[in-house]
Amino acid sequence: MQIIRDLKKELQDNMTKLFDDYGVFFAFSKEQFDKQKKEGVKYLDGGAGMLIPKDVVKEFQDKLDKLYLDFDNKILSDEELEK
Repeated sequence: MQIIRDLKKELQDNMTKLFDDYGVFFAFSKEQFDKQKKEGVKYLDGGAGMLIPKDVVKEFQDKLDKLYLDFDNKILSDEELEK
């Protein structure tokens, strides 16, 4: 039995690793962007300040979708889940 709090922490940890693995970051100003960008990499705006390297957008989005789906399935499948 897992607690929703634990599942949310697991999701957050998995998302942080995914972002790190794919070079995804958040920037809300040109200064933040310039500090985090990698030379020669083109980025796409993922919304809410998220910047995704253009060459990994599809793979990143697929893996992010899977993380959310797995999270939802864990919540729906555990009848004894504590809130």
